[in-house]
Amino acid sequence: MVARPTNLKIAPTDAGCVIRVEGDGTMGQSPAAREVALNTLGADPTAVVVFDLSDCEYLDSTFLGCLMDVYRRFGRTQPQRYFIAANAETRNKLLGPTHIDRLIPTLDVAPKECGPWVTLKTPV
Repeated sequence: MVARPTNLKIAPTDAGCVIRVEGDGTMGQSPAAREVALNTLGADPTAVVVFDLSDCEYLDSTFLGCLMDVYRRFGRTQPQRYFIAANAETRNKLLGPTHIDRLIPTLDVAPKECGPWVTLKTPV
């Protein structure tokens, strides 16, 4: 089996940040992604965090748990401050088996970034 390249990137948006998972979202990326999301949402009561899964091919149970942990802490706020972005086919492939897409609000496309992308160093 050939390992797919995996990147976790963060960029600011007008309302908060977007966290992009490229390749696989695994236990190696979940602590950094969780930390960025929780710190952003916890620091500013109006901040919005979007996990962009449009370039993601696979999520393991640890990363799915990360998405759910952020939802448990901040996903029920009004107005909504936490989203997952990807087209319907990708959302169904990654989130459909666990029905997480029925809980966490989704967007077809992530918001436009207003600053540079930063790649977080994570274990392979």
